[in-house]
Amino acid sequence: MKEDTVDISEKKIFYKKGEIIFSEGDTGNEMYLIKSGNVRIYKLTGRIQHTLAVLKEGNFFGEMAILDQSPRSASAEASTDVELVIFDKEAFISNIRKNPFIEFVVNELISRLRVTSNQFKLLAIPDDELRFATVLLNKAQSFAENKTDDSVLTINIDPEGIAASVGIKDSSARKMIENLMESEVISYQEDKIRVNIEKLKEFIRYIKLKTKFETESQL
Repeated sequence: MKEDTVDISEKKIFYKKGEIIFSEGDTGNEMYLIKSGNVRIYKLTGRIQHTLAVLKEGNFFGEMAILDQSPRSASAEASTDVELVIFDKEAFISNIRKNPFIEFVVNELISRLRVTSNQFKLLAIPDDELRFATVLLNKAQSFAENKTDDSVLTINIDPEGIAASVGIKDSSARKMIENLMESEVISYQEDKIRVNIEKLKEFIRYIKLKTKFETESQL
């Protein structure tokens, strides 16, 4: 990897084939434009790499992290020797903010892409019960962001709505709700669900271990 400064807001950087540009979960402070070469974008599921795209000259990537300030949602690797132009986060955002409408549109598009990306990750989970519990946890944690005591939360959740979002039958969703109630992970309070966050996390860990054991026993 070698850098070559162009100006204050952007610079060139070079990567050899096989070098990692950034990894999923990294803090993102820059976006990239490919000047030459190819870049592979991929996600890891366990030890398996899933290629999402192979980008070529003229393509850009890494923009989502610098716009919504969230960690990198995937990894990027130089699939050939590659020359990139890096755009500094502050310079990029300041240019967008000069036009409030453009800023709104870009942020809205990024938000929608994040939702789609999370949905794809969710649907990649093979176990129906684990997908259902993961969605329930995500919704509960989202609700907890503005609460001081988030150990037990009362949230308005439609089991059929979750069933549709994770691709399972309504009857399966109701059965999973019954299982969670029997395990004292959740309980009903009028038309809402009380969720014990820590017990739900323990339940998800148990399902993951059970799935892993069942998969390994079949090998």
